Amino acid sequence: FSVCSVINQPPTISGVPNQQAAEDIDLALDVSPYINDPDDDNSTLAITEDSNYAAVNGQTMTFNYPEGILTEEVTITVSDGKAAASQKTTVNVTPVNDPPALSAITNLEVNYKQALDNVYDLYDYARDPDDNDNELTYEITVNTQAKCGAAIGNNRFVDVAPDSAFIGLSNLTIRATDPDGLWDEESFLIRVNPGA
Repeated sequence: FSVCSVINQPPTISGVPNQQAAEDIDLALDVSPYINDPDDDNSTLAITEDSNYAAVNGQTMTFNYPEGILTEEVTITVSDGKAAASQKTTVNVTPVNDPPALSAITNLEVNYKQALDNVYDLYDYARDPDDNDNELTYEITVNTQAKCGAAIGNNRFVDVAPDSAFIGLSNLTIRATDPDGLWDEESFLIRVNPGA
């Protein structure tokens, strides 16, 4: 009699198109239409990848790219447990504008008739992953007591020069706006104390 041995035929993967992703947004890629195995049911094949920004669930890959990643070449591998095949594909990433963020600004106390320049440098409080500090626009959007004399100098500094007749408390809100109109706000208090 003769003994027949079954030779495993490896799976194949082909035709996976390049992908277009958007920054910080999930992109799902179903690999099942692009894989085949002459010996095994395609649903039993395992998928792996070498991306730093993807995860695999079954035969679906999900990509999510952070700020600063514009393109990635990814190797996708299909395996039947005995043999494997791979294909490279490229993921291009479209940047998405992120809003600026202002950190907390401490409350301020000044004395009656005391004028202070450059009390706060707003560059120290603003962060924007897409724009430089000097590309942001800074403004006061709320000032509950205009006589406290708060103003933005040189699109950067908070200056305070209280009216000579003002003693009391004002609530200020500072807004930082990026060139695309996205913004963030932070509020703090200015207290003008009576003179000694």
